[in-house]
Amino acid sequence: TSGPTFPSACVARMALLVNDPTDPSGAGLVEESLGEPDGDITLPATVMAGDRVLVYVLPRDSSGNKTRWSGGERIAVSARGPAETTFEPLDAIGAFAATLQTSGAYSVAALVGDCSAAGWPRVLQVVAGPCDPDRCVLSGDALGSCATGVALTLQLQAADRYGNPRSMGGDMVEVFAKPREAGGVTGGGRVEAVVADNADGTYAVTVALEEAAVHDLHVNVNGLSDSRSRYFLSPTLAPLRSGDCTVRGVAGETPLLCQTTDLYVQPANPIREMSGREAVVVTVHTPSGLAFNNPVKFEKGNRRFASPVYWVEPGAHSVSVSLSGKTLPGCPFLVEVRDPHGEEMDAMGKAGTTSKSIGSKGC
Repeated sequence: TSGPTFPSACVARMALLVNDPTDPSGAGLVEESLGEPDGDITLPATVMAGDRVLVYVLPRDSSGNKTRWSGGERIAVSARGPAETTFEPLDAIGAFAATLQTSGAYSVAALVGDCSAAGWPRVLQVVAGPCDPDRCVLSGDALGSCATGVALTLQLQAADRYGNPRSMGGDMVEVFAKPREAGGVTGGGRVEAVVADNADGTYAVTVALEEAAVHDLHVNVNGLSDSRSRYFLSPTLAPLRSGDCTVRGVAGETPLLCQTTDLYVQPANPIREMSGREAVVVTVHTPSGLAFNNPVKFEKGNRRFASPVYWVEPGAHSVSVSLSGKTLPGCPFLVEVRDPHGEEMDAMGKAGTTSKSIGSKGC
């Protein structure tokens, strides 16, 4: 025959409330044991944040035999760790439940009166749950200031729906930037970022923006999209490199002597814009061997550089354009300058020579 309840001899077990895999509706719940009363107390039980944890405190007499609660015992279960959590009592005496939302290690105590149940407290490890795109955190200097045309590096910390950072990789993460609507006008197309898994819950994100406009950042994880953008990039115009620019205004033309031709230096990609801080030099070599740097002026309206070249000699001129000391693609190139008056005089001279030759033969 069992005796009265002896507090220090009482035992407890933990269980996890999970969905019943045999229930097609998905509404059924079953218990999954996390630790039997006689289990190894040095082995921590592991659950995910948001899981429903049950603790059953079982009455025992002084000899460890099963007995019944007399009804006057004070029974409590609590967890101490990253967040203090008190387990709520259920309808059955000695049954308690709690949902732990903060990841970390907890010490779970089961008390009968002022005595801990045999083998308690026990360690419960709470790990982050599945990744939630609305709780992922993006960080990096580019969120404060950045420029167009350069690779911007950010870091994404994967997190579950409670904001707990995940400590392992393997999630399918996609990040893209999209120009924000301004004045009811939709921005350009989305710009995909390159994402690299660091295998520790963080992901390296690299993106390059060509348009100097506010871009909202969006995150997709495992096929789920964020409900709204929580981060943005606001790039300013960065000075372009020589390989990003081209020369316009002289291709296919044959200018005339003493005529002015406007030469333009502009981005090869029409989406890009010049900042006006680029160091542009236009050098012209004349047929006689003269070389000079032609004046260059930045046009704010068109976001490009203009260089009006006045042709002082007929013949083939070599034109070279450089940016920060580096020659643009296709440079130097030749521009053939015509002298209509000289050509006319040459033609007249040739005609006069021909007439004299014919007159001499007639005599």
